Formats: sequence, structure tokens, C-alpha cells
Amino acid sequence: MHTDGITSQAAAILGRMGGRSISDAKQTAARMNGQRGGRPTLRDQAERRVNNSPKLVSYHDTIMYDWPEGNAHWRWILTARISEIVDWAETVDRP
Repeated sequence: MHTDGITSQAAAILGRMGGRSISDAKQTAARMNGQRGGRPTLRDQAERRVNNSPKLVSYHDTIMYDWPEGNAHWRWILTARISEIVDWAETVDRP
């Protein structure tokens, strides 16, 4: 069934949006997914690399810690050799 050029389902969705624009709804959904503007953050990308590497995943907590270097740390995780990251993580984890 169509009402004023939109389906009743679309009308119901728009009604639930409470007057927000589609763009606002997309931005809210992106924030809820830990993304900005619909793109993964550097941290998200770094975590994906860690989780997809058998050698890095065992150091997940150390690598993904909220280090004060912030985005510089995430960029390093994305670009460094896996062996370099493992050496660093083993050094950091030593008692």
C-alpha cells in the first residue's frame, strides 16, 4: 500500500526516527558501531588486523590497550611488521 508516494513501511520507519533526517540516522548508527562517517576508525582497523593474525591475537589485550599515543599507536599497529609488534608486546608484557 502506498501513501503519498511512500510505502506504509517507509512511513513507519520515518515515524520512528522522530523527525531526524536520514543523514542524522546514519551518523547515529555509525557512532553506535564505533565508526565516524560510516568508516572504520583507526582503532577498528587495528583491532581487525590483530584479530586476523594468529601471531598478534595472543597479545590482543596489550596491543589494544588505550595507549597514550592514541592514533599514532593505531597507525603503527596497521603498518608495522608483525614480528616487530610481537617483539614490542613481549617486552611490554615482561614482569
